[in-house]
Amino acid sequence: MKPCDAIVRETMEWANLWWSHADDPARRCVLLVGDSIAVGYSTTVMSELDDLAYVDRLGGSRAVNDPCWAKELAYMLGEYDIPGNDLYQLASGNAAWRSPDGYHYTPEAQAPLGRAVASAIRSILHGQ
Repeated sequence: MKPCDAIVRETMEWANLWWSHADDPARRCVLLVGDSIAVGYSTTVMSELDDLAYVDRLGGSRAVNDPCWAKELAYMLGEYDIPGNDLYQLASGNAAWRSPDGYHYTPEAQAPLGRAVASAIRSILHGQ
């Protein structure tokens, strides 16, 4: 058995790679790595950190033990010099979260989580 044979995958695998302001490498950058939940709250984090850092993201359906996920992450990180002012936030395995009505949370419903993530990131970037 090959390692990938034991990996559980969704019927439709997807990845969303997003570099905000890729033409401005001088500003601080935050990389959100996660699933549809992280993609959903990323716009709130972008808005909340607009004055402090750019927010990039790698969102996808793959589990962290999937070798393909490691390749996607390596590709995303290959764009970073990692000068010491970049921050990474990993949130994986939350895709099964459901709203009370049984649907995935909407970006609006995820906004409070996004604000909490942004607040924590802001504290870290300010050294608090």
